[in-house]
Amino acid sequence: MAEDVTFHYWLSDRGGEKVELSERRLHETVLPVGLRREALPKVNPEQPPRELSDLADAGLSLNAGWSWRDGCGRAHTDSYLCEIARIAGDYRGSGVLIEHFPLDSLPEVKKDLDKIADALAMMAKAAAAPPTTGRAR
Repeated sequence: MAEDVTFHYWLSDRGGEKVELSERRLHETVLPVGLRREALPKVNPEQPPRELSDLADAGLSLNAGWSWRDGCGRAHTDSYLCEIARIAGDYRGSGVLIEHFPLDSLPEVKKDLDKIADALAMMAKAAAAPPTTGRAR
């Protein structure tokens, strides 16, 4: 388990200057093993996220840094710098990489559960009906 986790990232242009409005920071007091957080840069909050190919064509790079404390209280830091063109090559043809937040799926899950409940009710009704012999007398 990691404690006092801070993840910080931004986009930079070809000259290494930070792209305005692209900076994001995420802080978690405790981050249990297996809990994921997703965050993507947005150059303009009024517009939807651009595709990786657009960011690559603009010559942008992804800069990231993170810090955390382990279970023994030791501090750790790391950083990452990568041209978006390298990332876009790995994910050619895809749009921005967004993993949907699980709660966004709840309406669909409810519909599926309702269908299951309806099917079970029909099965229970059929099981409770008197048996038929198949022959008319």
